[in-house]
Amino acid sequence: MQIGLIGGIGPAATDFHHRRLISTFAGTQAPLELTIVHADAIARFATS
Repeated sequence: MQIGLIGGIGPAATDFHHRRLISTFAGTQAPLELTIVHADAIARFATS
């Protein structure tokens, strides 16, 4: 299974979600690919 997350809100949030996914799939013996794509939230929502 391929799961992707959008990171950029904070490293701790990304770490939390990946650890939760890994622990959930650990007992299934199913292959799991995790992908993080960084979103620069500060630049995206900056007003000028």
